[in-house]
Amino acid sequence: MGQENAKELIMVAGWYIWWERRRLVHDEKIGKTRRSALAIRGIVGNELARKRNSPDKVSRWSKPALGVLKLNVDAAFDVNVGSGALGAILRDSSGMFIAAKNEFIQFAMDAPSMEALALRLGLEMTEHMGVQSVAIECDSMEVVQAVLNPSEYRATGAVVIDDCRKKISDFGKATIMHCNRQANVCAHELARFSIRERSDGFWMDHPPDFLVPFIVKDLIVIE
Repeated sequence: MGQENAKELIMVAGWYIWWERRRLVHDEKIGKTRRSALAIRGIVGNELARKRNSPDKVSRWSKPALGVLKLNVDAAFDVNVGSGALGAILRDSSGMFIAAKNEFIQFAMDAPSMEALALRLGLEMTEHMGVQSVAIECDSMEVVQAVLNPSEYRATGAVVIDDCRKKISDFGKATIMHCNRQANVCAHELARFSIRERSDGFWMDHPPDFLVPFIVKDLIVIE
């Protein structure tokens, strides 16, 4: 195994051990040691294979600066039934999970409004936790530009964007930028899970099981 591969294996192993320890603390069952070792190698192996088979270098989630938490937000919208969902996840400068939230919206207006609501949901969660420095990422260019250029935004989500702008200004230090879908997978999966299950959720310190593989993949940075 090459030096870079070994580094990624150590990184994933550390995260996986932390995750299983958290499950034990919450009186949840975990697999045998051999099964955990196979799972860790499988995660790294699958990601290596995906990278080798990909003709282009894919932009990935990146860790925020030391002392800054990163907030990723996303929304899902089902135009056929008019419902949607919101997802937000907060992680620290080492990529460790802090908190996540999703929310099902039975009667959704449109996709841009849902993206704006997802941003507000994430900001409310971050604000509630007393965070002072946050780097916000969203894969909706429309929402990011609306926050940065309020005078030019007149869409249905304008009122929500105004709320978001006010909340962002209340942080000691806050930035917002656009990211692509590959860098926003965890927030996307939170929204997808919520719209599929038609449910709300909030997790602190301990991520939901369905999200763990995506968090681990975000920690794998293979050049």
